[in-house]
This record gives sequence, C-alpha cells and structure tokens, in this order.
Amino acid sequence: MKDQDRNKAIMFADIVGSSALYVELGNKAAKAFIADTLKTMSDIVERNDGKVIKTIGDEIMVAFNLPDNACEAAIAIGLELRKINIFVRTGISYGNVIIDNNDAFGDTVNNAAHLAKLAQARQIVVTNEALVSLSPWLAQLCEPFDKIFLKGSTEQTTIHRVTWDKYEGQVLDATLVGSHLDTGHGGLGTQLTLTINGQTHTLHKNDPPLVCGRDPNYASICIANEKTSRRHCSFYYHRGKFVVEDHSTNGSYIHTSDSTQLYIRREATPLTNEGIISLGQVKSPPNQQIHFKI
Repeated sequence: MKDQDRNKAIMFADIVGSSALYVELGNKAAKAFIADTLKTMSDIVERNDGKVIKTIGDEIMVAFNLPDNACEAAIAIGLELRKINIFVRTGISYGNVIIDNNDAFGDTVNNAAHLAKLAQARQIVVTNEALVSLSPWLAQLCEPFDKIFLKGSTEQTTIHRVTWDKYEGQVLDATLVGSHLDTGHGGLGTQLTLTINGQTHTLHKNDPPLVCGRDPNYASICIANEKTSRRHCSFYYHRGKFVVEDHSTNGSYIHTSDSTQLYIRREATPLTNEGIISLGQVKSPPNQQIHFKI
C-alpha cells in the first residue's frame, strides 16, 4: 500500500557496541540478546504510537505521525536500556515521507539515518524541522549539536541534541520537566572570542554552533593534528552561557585564567572568563591552542 505526501517523524535507533557482544557472549547468545533488545525497543515504539518499518541488523527504523512521539519513544528506550548497560544512538527527522510496501523513502528517511550515524552512544539527535514541531517541554530539552549539510540541501543547517541524559534519576514528564530547567543564568557574557594561530572567530548568543576539528568538511576551525578528531568539539550558547562540548576520542583540556585545569571527553561544560583549550593532548603546540575569552 502506498501513502504519499504525508509528513512523518522517522527515527533510526542503533544499538551501540553490538559487535563486541558477539566476542563477549558468542554468536548464538549475542544474536538472541540483540533480538530481545530490539523487541524491547519495538514494544516501546508501539506504546508511543509508532510503527516499526523494518529492522536492519542491530538497528530499527520507525515511523511516527508526530515528532513528540518519536522523541518520547527515544527517551523511553534510553531509560529502559540503560538498566542493562546497553546504549543506543538515535536520529530523528520530520517531513514528507513515502510509505510503500512496508518501507519508507525520501530525504526525511535519509536524514534520520544520517543523524543516527552522527550521534554517539546515548545521544538523540534531531533535525531543525523536528525541533520546531516539538511541544515546548520537549523543545526545552534540545540544544544545538552541530551544523551540517543534509542530503539535497546546498546550505548548512543546525541539528540538535535532546539532552535527556542530563536529568538521570529525575522523571522526564511533561508536568515536571519545566521545574528542572533553568532558562537563563546571566552575567556570563553574550560574546565568545576564539583565537587560534592569530585567527579570531567570534560567536554570539544567536549564532549556530562553531565546530573545531581535523576535517574541513565538519569543522569551521581546522586543526591538523593526529590527536584531534575530525569533529572534535563545538562551541555554542545555551541557557545564558557559552558552552564547549567535546565529541572526540582523546578529549579536550581546558586551562582557565585562575590556573584550573579541566579535562572533558564526550561531555559539555560552560566557559567563563578566559583560558586556553588544547585538543587531544594536555598542551597543544602554541599554534594549535584555542584561546577563549568571554
């Protein structure tokens, strides 16, 4: 049956580290474990009014009528699977989809699949089209994640992460989320200046994220060092403060003006005053150090 010109929220959810399970458990046990995990994910999808279109190895592709249902299902999956120390990476897109012979086609599908590949363990990444269609309580959980080219687009677009994992131990419920979130902190400046090798980049509070890394296809600020990841870290303004978020393998070292040193790896932290950031090593060469000032 063919269903054209219908907006759908498409979600791809991929089990992280499934290959290691085959080594750890053996082929038969790992296959059964993954099948059980996919069944758990599918049950949660159905409870949130979604339809599993197909299973691709250790990944499910799902269609929902609304982005709210997709995000709520993704959060519920994350909350349930962390009980058994299993994590997923999830991409969600919203737009026109063609459903034909129990399969889905179109840029919306391709974009969701692409976002799932960009996401890291425990991350839920959504397109801007999905974000603007979310209910306020879910939209409040979203923060800028990256700026990328989506398929068929000649302009970069900002994608967003649903920060459900920041509130572990708290009930993620529409009636409670608002009380857990601050909407502003103030006093931390509205402009971030980044200087590297004599080049200065300025980030304002309404600007999209500024990405640093080794690969010019991902990064606005390129640092050619083997210890730097292709998309190493990003800077953005979030709820009254400028934040640096590390996406890398080797992490980032932040040296502040008061001589404090902070190491982050695949996590975010607010920036204050001024300091130096070294990517992938305790102290980068002088021409590869990022000097920041707010």
